[in-house]
Amino acid sequence: MQISGRLIIVVMFALAIAMSGGAWLYQYSYSRHSAEFWGPAGSLIVKSPELQLLELAPADSPAEGEDAGAEVDLSNQVAGRNVVDHHDLRKKPGLIHLRHVFTQDSNFVWDERSVEPVDGGKREWAYAVRFVDGEAEQIVLFTRDFELMGKLSADGATVEVLPCARMAGAVTTYLRDVGALERNSNREVPSP
Repeated sequence: MQISGRLIIVVMFALAIAMSGGAWLYQYSYSRHSAEFWGPAGSLIVKSPELQLLELAPADSPAEGEDAGAEVDLSNQVAGRNVVDHHDLRKKPGLIHLRHVFTQDSNFVWDERSVEPVDGGKREWAYAVRFVDGEAEQIVLFTRDFELMGKLSADGATVEVLPCARMAGAVTTYLRDVGALERNSNREVPSP
């Protein structure tokens, strides 16, 4: 029995369509919650030309060199906290992997998602990752242990909180490897 060349081509074409449909379905289910969560800011997370890690002072403490009665520099604040250090991550190796962790649904506990006012004092945000492309900006807040993430609203008044313990080790390791987090114990950042 001889198999027709046309039949082989049709079978291969049908197989290719089925596989591409399966790949699309996998990608859709892989990141659909993340796409909904980030909305238009998702393109900033994936492609922004500027990316910075900001270290934040505790909410109730003045920045270094400031006394309690001094006027606060609002241009040097994120989520009501003074920025005490920053690291430019633009040219760091492996940055695509850092961006990828923000788009993978399995890194987050979606059932525990909440929205809080920034000034409520419920969370102690220690770090912020700032994605910038021209006028567009998205700031993502993290607790000191990187197990809670917060998407800061455009007006800076609210933060959408999402537990992300699964990605905490990977983010911490990456930031240490590129020199954005020090390896000493003074910062109390957990080892992965």
